[in-house]
Amino acid sequence: MVYAAVEPWPATVVDVFLETIANYGGVVASHMMPSVDNVDTLMSRGIEKVIVHIRDPRQAVLSWVHFVDKTLNRIENRNRDALLNQYGARYPELSFSEKIDFHLECTLPGWARWIEGWIGVRDTYAGRIEVAAASHTQLVNDEIRYFEKACSFFGIPCSRAEIASASADNVHFRKGSVSEWEDVFSARQKEAACAVLSDAVLSELSRLSS
Repeated sequence: MVYAAVEPWPATVVDVFLETIANYGGVVASHMMPSVDNVDTLMSRGIEKVIVHIRDPRQAVLSWVHFVDKTLNRIENRNRDALLNQYGARYPELSFSEKIDFHLECTLPGWARWIEGWIGVRDTYAGRIEVAAASHTQLVNDEIRYFEKACSFFGIPCSRAEIASASADNVHFRKGSVSEWEDVFSARQKEAACAVLSDAVLSELSRLSS
């Protein structure tokens, strides 16, 4: 059982790792790309169910801008040089609004394609591998219910008390907000962000937030 989750970064399936999961059971989180090779490898290793955790990519962009700023301010952070190489040495000089513009143009399209890709996998591979979408909004609004549904999907017996006892203090995320972008983005940025998202992605986001 694989939990393909969070914001999309390129990743490939590791055969030996997946084979161990298939043989002995388990749930793993991965920033897995919805490529044909990855999905075929999942199925060939006996993986039958996947939950795709979807966060509104517009909010993800805002969170990413904050995360990158925080990382670049840590001189000894091992990711600092990689981010500067990726975004350019002048990136730290941009205003906050300019950084949002930068990621709306350079980062958001890839994240939108990631969501589109998993929607396509769900529809194309129906009957061969079961893909369930879960949303960050659901997680924020009722964390215990979110994991109850995940456990039920995977056939894992659990109680609300067990889930609550397993909760850990958040040590990584800034706010975990679901719609902060609506208050921060300018009208132009909102229009630009929505223009990047396909009807399929917007429809999925709407369905998951209802």
